[in-house]
Amino acid sequence: MYNVLVVFGWQDVSRRPEADAEQVLPLKSGSCVIYVELKTVILKKQLEWGRTITITEIADASGISRMTLHRMLKDQTYNASTDHLNKLCTYLQCELYSLVRWEPDIALPQEHVA
Repeated sequence: MYNVLVVFGWQDVSRRPEADAEQVLPLKSGSCVIYVELKTVILKKQLEWGRTITITEIADASGISRMTLHRMLKDQTYNASTDHLNKLCTYLQCELYSLVRWEPDIALPQEHVA
């Protein structure tokens, strides 16, 4: 199974005003990880449709270049665009949640009472 790792990093630099002696710590620097499971979806669709699905076929039908599709299959740091995800879902006749899996990788804000 091949997964493409799309990493979005952010840091919350804003702070909520303190109210009633409640202090909210800002989010620490971190990231969340989005896996684009294109290979898995292609394999499932091959079984469902009863035929082989090639990268060239997907590229021709979706308008996504073969090189981009190859990168999505092989490169774990490839940043898939929402346009590409939309085109893949349309061609593969699947929901976005079938194609994409999200895993949080940051600490949630912690509230402390002073």
